[in-house]
Amino acid sequence: MISRNKGMKLIVNALLSSLPSMTNVTIVCCLFLLIFAIMGVDWFKGQFDFCEMEDPDMLAQVITSEDCIRLGGEWVNPKETFDNSLLGFRTLFEMMSTEGWIDIMNAGIDSVNPVDGLQMQPK
Repeated sequence: MISRNKGMKLIVNALLSSLPSMTNVTIVCCLFLLIFAIMGVDWFKGQFDFCEMEDPDMLAQVITSEDCIRLGGEWVNPKETFDNSLLGFRTLFEMMSTEGWIDIMNAGIDSVNPVDGLQMQPK
């Protein structure tokens, strides 16, 4: 079918001739993802875990996983996390595909301490 249709043959030949260039771009993108995954592990390792309880009023008393289990909750480790570089790579790829990135963003926001305000450094 491709040999009969000149337009289709031109498109397939252009696609096949661009494969070496696409592999170089893919390698560079994977390198950037790996760098940011390593940074994510440095900043967020073990921070996306959370306590799941039936009584939301009890969550204010939970600080560690031991507190969660002692109060009858379940300590949950989500699928999207930065606990190691491979999981970070997968999490970043999922964010790039814009599928579920809001949940990852909310987990990142919840993982850091709230800021009471900006404080100016003395000169």
